[in-house]
Amino acid sequence: MQLVDRIVAPLRRPTGGATYGLAGAAPALVSFALVLVIAAQLASLLWRVLGAAEDGAGIAEPAVEVPSPGVDVAAIVNAHLFGVAPQSGDPSDAPATTANLMLAGTLAGREPERGWAIIGASGQSARVYATGASLPGGARLHAVYPDRVILDRSGARESLLLPRLSSGAGAGRALPRSAGMPPGAAPNASIADSVRQLLVQNPSAGSELLRPQPVFAGGSLRGYRVYPGRNRAQFAGLGLQPGDLVLAVNGAALDDPNRGLEILRGVGQGSAVTLTIERGGQQQQITVDPVAVVQELQAPVEPAQDEEPEVDDMSVVEDEEAAE
Repeated sequence: MQLVDRIVAPLRRPTGGATYGLAGAAPALVSFALVLVIAAQLASLLWRVLGAAEDGAGIAEPAVEVPSPGVDVAAIVNAHLFGVAPQSGDPSDAPATTANLMLAGTLAGREPERGWAIIGASGQSARVYATGASLPGGARLHAVYPDRVILDRSGARESLLLPRLSSGAGAGRALPRSAGMPPGAAPNASIADSVRQLLVQNPSAGSELLRPQPVFAGGSLRGYRVYPGRNRAQFAGLGLQPGDLVLAVNGAALDDPNRGLEILRGVGQGSAVTLTIERGGQQQQITVDPVAVVQELQAPVEPAQDEEPEVDDMSVVEDEEAAE
């Protein structure tokens, strides 16, 4: 109350009357008003500085998400900074090639990038090529499938298909079984046509019967070690045993992949096929009836319970015994 009395004391001085009191108190009123205004401004300033600090220590204000300049991953991916990887995808997506090439046969492995194919400008000039090899005309053999191959022509993927049979009466219907046909009774041309038609209708029929594995000794091809396909009974019906090393067919050594077409032609000309094999370290010969081969290829697949260990049919194997 003393402070208030001191402030309002000039207003109560009786010496000048009412007029004197107001006129003499004017400076004091102005000073008092300025003090109040300055005090209010200081109080507001102190509250903003100190009050905000005290409140922040006890009460956590809700976090406000400030949009940060994020990384646009999609934009980076779509930019293909390191190039575009070739897409294998479905081989049927590759357009048919316009190259003057003919596909006479394929030997496909589990991986399309590891296989062989018989390719040439014609049947007479066809040769055996492995994946990655350069073909006549500048194309490169990129992948091998049972019914087609994929060519790489200047970075573009093109497909080369096995030729289809002519549109005859027997081209579209199922092959008749030749179980009642005595061995060697069928004409050679009929056997060759039957095998060819069967492989066209079911390109994987050969791999269902057996799986060949190239064997090298000292860097040279020595032959093919054969294993049963999906049906061991069909494989055993040919007189073969798992792991047999086939060295020759009808006396023609299997030491040159480029002679494959020549050997196949020789097989088609005879009524029987003689295989020179190595079994248990000993060489022996077995005779395979082409009619029986057709029958086994046509037979329904019945997977055996005791399968041989999976072997990559296109892997390169070094024959240790031969190397020694």
